[in-house]
Amino acid sequence: MAATVGREFNGGGGGSRWAEEEWKETSVVYYPTATRGAATPSKETLDQLENDGVIRSRNYRDIEEENKQLVQKLNEMENEIKRRKSRKKEMQRAHQQDLRNRDRREFIMLTVVASCLILYCVVALFIRGFV
Repeated sequence: MAATVGREFNGGGGGSRWAEEEWKETSVVYYPTATRGAATPSKETLDQLENDGVIRSRNYRDIEEENKQLVQKLNEMENEIKRRKSRKKEMQRAHQQDLRNRDRREFIMLTVVASCLILYCVVALFIRGFV
């Protein structure tokens, strides 16, 4: 298959002319332009990509919203833990105060009973005349 096609423009001093070049048969397979055009996506592919993008952006927004909710829930749980710890500390302080008060009462009662016993013994000794 020998055909001539104008390919280059040779501008020169003796006048302008188109250089002629012959196309030669080769073993190279040339794909049709539709296949070469596959590098640019078709309308359906573009629509699908747009739909995927919309879905991705929805998924992204959903994930972002879910993350916000989870962070809020985590903060609430942390605050609840802090409240429980502070209540526990208050209860421990109150319990320690109750124990100290009970110990004081017991000490006072023991002192009173011991004083009464000592007084009873001293009175008994006076009555018998040992002093």
